Amino acid sequence: MKTTVLKIILLFFISQITIHNPILVAQGAWQELDNKEYVVADLNDDIFMKPGENIKINLHTGVNSVRYYINGVQKGYLEPIHGYVVLTNLPQNPGSYNLEFRVMTAASVVSIYSNNLEVVPLPSKVYTQSGTSNRMVKWQNTSTLKKPVLIVEGFDPVNVTFPAFYYSSGREYIERFLDLGHSVLILNFGNGGADMRDNSEILQSALLKINDLTPDSIILIGISMGGVISRHALVNMEDSSVQHNVSHFVSLDSPQQGAVIDEAFLDYTYGEEPNNEALGSIAAKQLLKYNPYRSENYHQSFYSELQNMANNGYPLSPKKHWCFIS
Repeated sequence: MKTTVLKIILLFFISQITIHNPILVAQGAWQELDNKEYVVADLNDDIFMKPGENIKINLHTGVNSVRYYINGVQKGYLEPIHGYVVLTNLPQNPGSYNLEFRVMTAASVVSIYSNNLEVVPLPSKVYTQSGTSNRMVKWQNTSTLKKPVLIVEGFDPVNVTFPAFYYSSGREYIERFLDLGHSVLILNFGNGGADMRDNSEILQSALLKINDLTPDSIILIGISMGGVISRHALVNMEDSSVQHNVSHFVSLDSPQQGAVIDEAFLDYTYGEEPNNEALGSIAAKQLLKYNPYRSENYHQSFYSELQNMANNGYPLSPKKHWCFIS
């Protein structure tokens, strides 16, 4: 029962200290990266990937071998090394597939796992920030970056949502942007549960990178926590007289005044995995008005700092602001 409850908490956040001085901090340079990367998942996870990626599947102890099937056709037989297997013979065409695992244990027990596999179109570019695992993935139908739309991911403390997930989830809207001649970029934080002010600095660096690539103004869309980080980044850049070139800011289901989960519910799940890593993260302590994991008032500190910035912590430069709440 508690395991299901904990997953609900994580899904809520995905759909959702000391004072830092509001100074833009220099970040590592953004550079192009090979599109081929690993997607990391467990046996019972739905998986979202780009063509050319491999999938690393974490296994529980006692597994001797894994056979995997795509749409009923066997694609590989693997024996685990260091507790995982890597799937390499995977679909290259965008679409939805059935991925089935047949897992043999040391006791000769066979377990079957059937999952969805979503393959999204191959991006035109993947950028990485030097010295970090931060990623910015770009799709476009034009030869050069035009009319950029930057989507900022939400709360992801255990790094389980990647750009392919957001592309698949918002495919209808993203492909509409592409049809209209926009370039779409998705920013994935290396640590989606870090101090939001640190991830704000990463976003500021990403905006500057986009401005280096095109003079076109930017549409900035922040999903859940990403909307709070986007707000902080824009205000910080304006306070520092740094041009962000954002013309439209969309805050999508973002807790701009803080997030609320029933206190008794949080107390009931306190101390259980995966809460220790998720709700125990700095970002969760900042977002939640009540969090049994915090020993200091991270929430009050962060939101007070934000509201004490110019214009009550809201950016002035974008021509349009929208806030959507589900």
